[in-house]
Amino acid sequence: MGDETRLIFTNDKCVGCNKCINVCSAMGACISTEADENGRSRINVAFGADITTWGYLKYIQEHDFIGGISQPCPAVVTYIEKYVPELLPCLFPVQSPLMCAAIYARKQMGITDRFAFLSPCIAKKLEISDPANEGLVQYNVTFSHFMKMVREKGLYGEPIRDEVEYGLGAVYPMPGGLKEDVRWFLGDGAFVRQIEGERHMYEFLKSRAQHIVNRDIPFLLIDALNFENGCLCGTATEPAYSNDKALCTLMKIQEHVKADTDETDVSRSLTPAQRLAELNKRFAHLDLHDYLRTYRDLSASCPVHMPDAGSLEQIYLSMGKRTEASRHINCMSCGYNSCYDMATGKVYPDRRKEGLDLEDRPYLHRARDTAAGGMARRRTYPVSGLHQLFQ
Repeated sequence: MGDETRLIFTNDKCVGCNKCINVCSAMGACISTEADENGRSRINVAFGADITTWGYLKYIQEHDFIGGISQPCPAVVTYIEKYVPELLPCLFPVQSPLMCAAIYARKQMGITDRFAFLSPCIAKKLEISDPANEGLVQYNVTFSHFMKMVREKGLYGEPIRDEVEYGLGAVYPMPGGLKEDVRWFLGDGAFVRQIEGERHMYEFLKSRAQHIVNRDIPFLLIDALNFENGCLCGTATEPAYSNDKALCTLMKIQEHVKADTDETDVSRSLTPAQRLAELNKRFAHLDLHDYLRTYRDLSASCPVHMPDAGSLEQIYLSMGKRTEASRHINCMSCGYNSCYDMATGKVYPDRRKEGLDLEDRPYLHRARDTAAGGMARRRTYPVSGLHQLFQ
């Protein structure tokens, strides 16, 4: 699985955000360590998320690492490695929940089997293939393909139970899941910047890069995710199930794992400081260095070119955009956020050359992801109506 042939992959500039594919939507891997009748084990990645939270808070305390960027989202990591490498020192070096679960299974449980991750995200293949994670996980099995096979083969099974008890790591798939965890252990005074959605998140990182590098931000950390509704509506989930019902189910799990007894990091009755003490006690046997990773500067393979004014004018004309109004329609039908972004993208040899000629196309379609899980909603405008928007 070292190559990219099993991933929907465009070229080496791809970060796995899935915007160009526009298919989406429900949760992280929910599995157990109890071996089945064939001797195969299952690990709950929610437990790995507990380790990630512990690692983040421990790393912040030991290294005064304030204002760092979360890294459970591989699209975020790949974007920074390729396009904003100055932010690499600001990425938390603590592994994602998936890799923390895998490392724990390898080091603490001694499991040597090949691992398949039941995944809500196509970009997880990039994380699995990263040299920093070599040998930890071998396969990224997406929910959408997994459920397709289950239905086609008529497969079914009895519910399984979790042998490794997990805590609030279970809420990582929901929007702001990491933020919820941090505030559970540090209190409401822990300011976490929650930024989600490929349109907003990437622009935030790019425009605020210098402030983040200089630690000139008022946040303990930045919780960044590619998909605006969290992994709950990831790029490899089923749209029909990525809705409020899925979010409500996760909220019920969140309340279910909380305990009314003392002496546990999920106790409702303890103060945040006491919960943090219990969390540190729970993972006192772990070595944080086992759960750290490094990153690569890949920007040399993804140079950014901007056309000069003359070239930009020729590109607009080749796209059939002869008036100023036609250059600001910004319908996003092409996949870019604006006509300008599409025009500047045409300087790259691997980009498609056809434009959106207003005179040749009777209708333009505007597609946007709905907030309920990435189902494309199309709005159709006659060309005359588009022109009226700019009069």
